[in-house]
Amino acid sequence: MGRTKNSILNFLVGIGSNLLTLILGFVSRNIFLYFLSIEYLGVSGLFSSVLTMLSLAELGFASAIIYSLYKPLADKDEETIVAIMQLFRKVYRTISLIVFVAGMCCLPILDFIVGDGGEKIEHLPIIYVLFVINTSVTYLFSYNETLITADQKAYKLAAIKYISNLLLTLLPLVTLALTREYIVFLVTQIVVRIFTNIVIYFRVIKEYPILLSKEKRKLPAEISRTIKKNVLALAIYKIAIAVTAGTDNILISIMFGVTAVGIYSNYTLITQSIISLVSQGMNAIVSSIGNLAATSRDDDKISVFYSVQLMNFWLYGFASIGMFFCINSVIKIWLPDVEVFSMSVVLPLVLSFFLLGMQNSVSLFRDAQGLFWQGKLRPIAQTVINLVASVLIVRLSNSVSGIVWGTVLSRLLVNFWFDPYIVFKYGFKKPVFPYFKKYSFYVLVEIVAFFSVYFVLYFNPFDDIWLSLIFDICSCSVIVNAIFFAFFYRLSEFRYIYQHLLMILGRDNK
Repeated sequence: MGRTKNSILNFLVGIGSNLLTLILGFVSRNIFLYFLSIEYLGVSGLFSSVLTMLSLAELGFASAIIYSLYKPLADKDEETIVAIMQLFRKVYRTISLIVFVAGMCCLPILDFIVGDGGEKIEHLPIIYVLFVINTSVTYLFSYNETLITADQKAYKLAAIKYISNLLLTLLPLVTLALTREYIVFLVTQIVVRIFTNIVIYFRVIKEYPILLSKEKRKLPAEISRTIKKNVLALAIYKIAIAVTAGTDNILISIMFGVTAVGIYSNYTLITQSIISLVSQGMNAIVSSIGNLAATSRDDDKISVFYSVQLMNFWLYGFASIGMFFCINSVIKIWLPDVEVFSMSVVLPLVLSFFLLGMQNSVSLFRDAQGLFWQGKLRPIAQTVINLVASVLIVRLSNSVSGIVWGTVLSRLLVNFWFDPYIVFKYGFKKPVFPYFKKYSFYVLVEIVAFFSVYFVLYFNPFDDIWLSLIFDICSCSVIVNAIFFAFFYRLSEFRYIYQHLLMILGRDNK
């Protein structure tokens, strides 16, 4: 019951926190564009991508540490916990310095990276330096949060997270409204981030006073070897993810200018907000999965995996269809003065979103079971394919869509099959074919739902954009969920999810 209770609390807190972030993100974007031009929005997205790539210095250390903490936390081995966290603190302080220095080294090539539109931005080097500082300071205190996450008690930071999200959004916007200066906006962000990180630090210390120990603890040799091995494997993952995540915005900026990056960022804000909303809730169960992997039979693990996969598909399948039919209307209402992309760009964006989302359940179990080393070569292949395909396709199409199709292609050719293979071979020790059979079934159901919605929306009777959007959203919601229910309600995975929902509501019918 402890594992289930913590998963439920973490799930609810994660969903609540990200709903707040989602709402604040939409509101802040409107206010931002009211006071500043879309070029500033493009620069913000571009610099964030550059610093995502610089953050590869973290090398996946947090994931390796979380995995190494599961057993000592379960055994209440305070000696080992303190030793691991002392190592973590030392590494993250080093990473903060590396990110800052690496960021400064990029200053000479700033004009090349920014491309067209950069001349419209005043004090561009100063803005970039503030982005570097904002990124590097996050590593000074954030490592403490890892312990409370691994201990399945992330919900205890809920109030701090909610207030932090509010302050991190509202205070910079207030200073922007008063001064109309982007630099003041960024300085306020840095100050608020440092303050909230310090508050989280003291909250974690209160929960785990053992972290105040000044005595240097020796890390057990076995755990040290495991961490080093996992960090080496995760380094490859992290580098590949950073390059892949940063490639799109950087290529768009170089080939189409920062204005195009600004337009693209509106789409990625929506997709990333939904991914974050779903993933945060799903990630709330990672620690429980790690505990499950260590204490349960393989058949139990697979049963839970397929239930998580169904829930994952339901959320991402529904979101993908809704996004395809509604995202341009949402942006037109939300930001009426900003351009929207054609459906030739929206289609690969939604496909990329769907493929990434469908990978989520596999990634959860891969990370929770510590299967990092076994898949160390996959990220390299994905990165190479993504870069080459994006450049080639954009040269042929001369469109932003070509860059996104490169990402779709890399996920189809690599992620789609390799990660499930690793999880089933090394984690479950079972054939992977049943997974692909279920995946194919889900895709078929998604196609049926898509064309059913398409048929109904074709007869949308409204010309007014608000009424038309409401009709589209209601139609998508009813049709997609009705079709999903009709196909899935007899499955054992559905019954498993249903039983746990009853338990959450306190209505277990056993």
